[in-house]
Amino acid sequence: AINQQLSSDKIVSVVSEAKIQELPDFNAAQAISRLPGVSSLQSSGEASKVVIRGLAPQYNAVAVSGITLAATGSTQIGAASQGGTIGSISTDRSVDLTMITPYMIKSVEVYKSLTPDMNANAIGGFVNMQLREAPDEFKADILAQTGYTQKSGKYGNYRFVASASDRFLDGDLGVYLLANAESYDRNADNMN
Repeated sequence: AINQQLSSDKIVSVVSEAKIQELPDFNAAQAISRLPGVSSLQSSGEASKVVIRGLAPQYNAVAVSGITLAATGSTQIGAASQGGTIGSISTDRSVDLTMITPYMIKSVEVYKSLTPDMNANAIGGFVNMQLREAPDEFKADILAQTGYTQKSGKYGNYRFVASASDRFLDGDLGVYLLANAESYDRNADNMN
């Protein structure tokens, strides 16, 4: 990741797979918000959208392996979409990252300044997530965590992640499966 940053001709921050796995983040937005100059909007106590250099999420582009994700902002028409402006259409182009687990991400590149050789559909910044690839041989991983919430005095936080991957057809076809289940009481940040 450091070599990518040093050799890039653009202003970029890169987070490697190893660093993403070390951090106790519950989704991709929270993992990305740990980078300098990047923060996130919170929805119900969980990071949901990326803010780059203080510019709102709708001014940033988010991609997976270079393919820009479609906006997940509100598309409602009516009072609910614009706080009382009946008949207006919401133009929120932001991308919600709460459903993307950090365990599927190989690396994250955040470009904080766009250059002419990049897509012109954002003015704030560009986030590119690379997905993990299946290794040459069969591999399986299981992660299980639990936690105690001191404020309520009970156990209940848990996270379970299981993955399996392999390559077939002389390495031409890779399959990577991941299952993720978790329950998180926002009163506590501790997982063991």
